[in-house]
Amino acid sequence: MAAENKQTLNETSATGHRTYSRRRKPGRPTNLHSAIRAASVAILIGCFSGSNSLAEIGPLNIVFILADDLGWMDVGYQGNDYYETPNIDALAAEGIVFTDAYAASPLCSATRASILTGWAPARQHLTGVTPRSRDGDLYKAFNDHEDWRAPPVYMKTGRSVDIAMQIGQLPLSRVTIAERLREARYVNGFFGKWHLGPDHDKLPQHQGFDVNRGGSPLGWAPKFDPYHLANLRDRQRGEYLTDRLTAEAIEFIDEAVSKQRRFFCYLSLYAVHDPWKSKPEYRKWFASQDDPDGLHANPHYAGMIKSLDDSVGRLVEALNRHGIAEDTIVIFFSDNGAVEEVPLPDGSTLRVTSNDPLRGAKAILREGGTRVPMVVRWTGQSPPGRIERTPVISTDFYPTLLEIAGLEPAPDNPLDGESLVPLIRGSGELEREYLTWFMPHYIHAAGGMDPAAAIRRGSYRLVKLFGSHAELFDLSKDIGEERDLAREFPEIAAELEGLLDAELAAQNAYLPRPNPNYRRPAVVAP
Repeated sequence: MAAENKQTLNETSATGHRTYSRRRKPGRPTNLHSAIRAASVAILIGCFSGSNSLAEIGPLNIVFILADDLGWMDVGYQGNDYYETPNIDALAAEGIVFTDAYAASPLCSATRASILTGWAPARQHLTGVTPRSRDGDLYKAFNDHEDWRAPPVYMKTGRSVDIAMQIGQLPLSRVTIAERLREARYVNGFFGKWHLGPDHDKLPQHQGFDVNRGGSPLGWAPKFDPYHLANLRDRQRGEYLTDRLTAEAIEFIDEAVSKQRRFFCYLSLYAVHDPWKSKPEYRKWFASQDDPDGLHANPHYAGMIKSLDDSVGRLVEALNRHGIAEDTIVIFFSDNGAVEEVPLPDGSTLRVTSNDPLRGAKAILREGGTRVPMVVRWTGQSPPGRIERTPVISTDFYPTLLEIAGLEPAPDNPLDGESLVPLIRGSGELEREYLTWFMPHYIHAAGGMDPAAAIRRGSYRLVKLFGSHAELFDLSKDIGEERDLAREFPEIAAELEGLLDAELAAQNAYLPRPNPNYRRPAVVAP
């Protein structure tokens, strides 16, 4: 990997990492600074050994922690002064922070499918969210099929472009990473949010997982206490859902260790998705705190993040208790960007959080909807406290975990990601030239957006709005996507658009098509 993509957590990234730190409260230690620098040094001196090959190491245990709707700026190591994430920050100090990590989609189901299958949303034809039921009119917008090469079926929108139906259910024909890990004799546990279709015969236990606790067609928890989720019985009043799922994951790890089994623990938390409800004591604490910038001042949301952080700490403690930290890779990620605000019935607005300095939010194909926190800890195989600025995306996890488990990609299963093992170990670069996204839906949330696709090559990011125009941004100078450079650099815009179109064609993307009957509203002069 190029040297300019590496630096320690005590330095400042030119791509935005820690450049946007908030003013800190008196008495609170600088994140990832002296309080955890000593731990980083100790790990570096006592544990780091970059010479071992994967064959010498053998298959690793895998802990994958997926947050729901956690924004890029919602963690302490990014400089957030209001939220408290000491365990996530410690994980970052002990591992690698990926500053330019992306979800494959700004919506959860599409990203979750990309993690499990290694397929881009365009190839899967699962580009948004899946419904909880096949009943009612909602499912009429979906057209399930097994073959990704099937032709599209279009819906009329009455807008400038018509869009194709997406699949509403992840098919059993998709080969999940859990199914592949079974080939390496892993025991696989799933804990939390599934949200990949309404069929109860296609849940985690049918897709390669030996244990399913809480995974269902639901896209959010009805409540965080009691939670009334399938595959997860209510046990005692006052047991917070995030804590319960973490306890289930730890029990799974305990049992796997006792039986001397390699394990894949996938903790897919419902936090910090709405309903925004924290533990009472956490809500009370954050209600008494002040965010100097006024951007992150929702005490329920802050409390949910603290519970999420507690989960990370408890899982790491469990690994330490069993003495398997060096035999386990820990990955922390979010499925899309954060919700910034929502309208209320009385006409007011509920402020949830802020993705500033990024533009956009969940559901929007901007940086704020797709760039997310990502930390990887592989003790003994990567020096701690490292920043990695190479752009990576959620489809990369599948080939990464295959390589970690000593498995080869199947020749008949096309993968859209690339193994991150060379980046994690600092032994090489990625081969790909660019990343792409596909979001072919009319979005009304977060200010709205027409069907779009995007590509990032280097620091340039092009957003193509179907039926309209393309926009070009230089993220190294304009991380907030404020200045459109398409007219200033038409050659770059045209080249990127050509690459994007070719990639979407290779994935058989169901491109929006022009509506011949659409007439743009006349512009009335003032």
